[in-house]
Order: sequence, then structure tokens, then C-alpha cells
Amino acid sequence: MPDATALGADLYEMYRVGRKVLPDAAVQYSVANRALDATQDGTSALFLQPTCFNGDIYSPVFPAWRELRDELQRVLAETQTNLELTGDVLCVAADAYARTDEAAARALQEAKNLKGDWPPVHVPAPIYPPARTGQGG
Repeated sequence: MPDATALGADLYEMYRVGRKVLPDAAVQYSVANRALDATQDGTSALFLQPTCFNGDIYSPVFPAWRELRDELQRVLAETQTNLELTGDVLCVAADAYARTDEAAARALQEAKNLKGDWPPVHVPAPIYPPARTGQGG
């Protein structure tokens, strides 16, 4: 039979990572996502060109840039969501195991009392780029 104190410490680490570490990382991805989202309207002006070059108001590079920017934003949003969900699952797993083992539950609660517990981290909702149909800005 595993040592309940050691198991409680392991459950505490699972709980800490799920409640604090992964949500904090998700917030960082949210910050990057929101910064990238803020470039959506501002960067299109960088790709304006006189229509005499090809009849289009935007440089031919613009659609490729926008596609790259949108894909990066999707990756940031999905990573943020995955980190947050993984954190939730770790906390659920730690709590579920503690409910099945009274000694481990006591050790987990003692670790929370001794080392601290954390309020939930607010992770803003992820922002995804808009669906695009045309090539313009």
C-alpha cells in the first residue's frame, strides 16, 4: 500500500499544477492571443498598394500574411483552451482519487493547509479569428 502522506503530496502537486500552473500559462497564451487579435485591423493598411499595380487594393502578400496571422491566433487560442482544460482535469482527478482514499484525502488537505490553496485563476475566453470568405481587408 502506498504511503498516504506521499500520495497526498503527489495529489497536492497535481492539484497545484491544475489549479495554478496551467491556468497561469493559459493566461499568458490569452495575452499573446489578444495582442495578435489587436493587429487584425491595424496591419491591413500596411499592405495597401495603388490599384494600378494589379487592380487590387491589397498587395498579393496580404492574403498569405493574414492566413499566417489567423493560423497563429487559432494555435494560441487552442493551446490556451487545452491548458485550461488539462488543469481542470488534473484537479478533478486529484479530488476524485482523494474521495476514494481517506488517508490520501487527509494528506492532501493537510498539504493545502500547510502550503496553501489558490483561488481559481480567471482565464479570459479565447479569441478566434473571424471566418474569411474574400481576399480583401
